[in-house]
Amino acid sequence: MALLRMATALLLAGLITAHTAYAQVTLNFVNADIDQVAKAIGAATGKTIIVDP
Repeated sequence: MALLRMATALLLAGLITAHTAYAQVTLNFVNADIDQVAKAIGAATGKTIIVDP
């Protein structure tokens, strides 16, 4: 019984992770500063974006 619960929990965790891995983001910047755009994209992707002045 414990093995079945563990297998079910792992299956559900995998499904949740797979669903969020392909989440889409729509950006709509009108007359935005490039620094604001870089920060928003960095926050959405989890990456650091450095803008060269």
